[in-house]
Amino acid sequence: MRIDYTDFTKQYISEAVLQLMEEKDFHEISITEIAKKAGVGRATFYRNFNSKEDVLIYHFNNVVEELNSQTRFIPRCDDDYYDTILSILRTMEKNKNMVQLIIKSHLETLLLNYLNEQYLSVFEDAGKPNNTLLPYFYSGAIYNITIQWVKDDCTEPIEKVAETLFLASFGEKNYKELIERMK
Repeated sequence: MRIDYTDFTKQYISEAVLQLMEEKDFHEISITEIAKKAGVGRATFYRNFNSKEDVLIYHFNNVVEELNSQTRFIPRCDDDYYDTILSILRTMEKNKNMVQLIIKSHLETLLLNYLNEQYLSVFEDAGKPNNTLLPYFYSGAIYNITIQWVKDDCTEPIEKVAETLFLASFGEKNYKELIERMK
């Protein structure tokens, strides 16, 4: 059996970038520093990534894969959507240090663009919507609310944040019905 070390190498590089971001601004980090911290050569870095930003996208993809592995179904009803919102928030809370590093390095646009692409993909895969702007509404809401929540060090209870997102997405009537069912 042959072991593919590419995933290990990418993970080492990803961890190195995040560790270096704790020490200094992302824009001041060189590829040489990343390679050295990861224990690889510059050529190995470039064999796996085109840029430092690509390393962060790789990390975002890993977080989304982890989130998706926890999801066992496609949301069909309000209860499912609420659970999905909670899962997203728990994932953001678990990765709040990374998000705080993104904010500190003024890379929020990279994260917003990533979320936009993810929501566009989700809506395309589901054959929705007729309104092409709707995915941007959802990604923008998730982005803005969670960025503010993480800036506040996730002090607001997760259920209150989920309530805000659910109300914005589905309205007060659906939220009241959801709460009644949950009692």
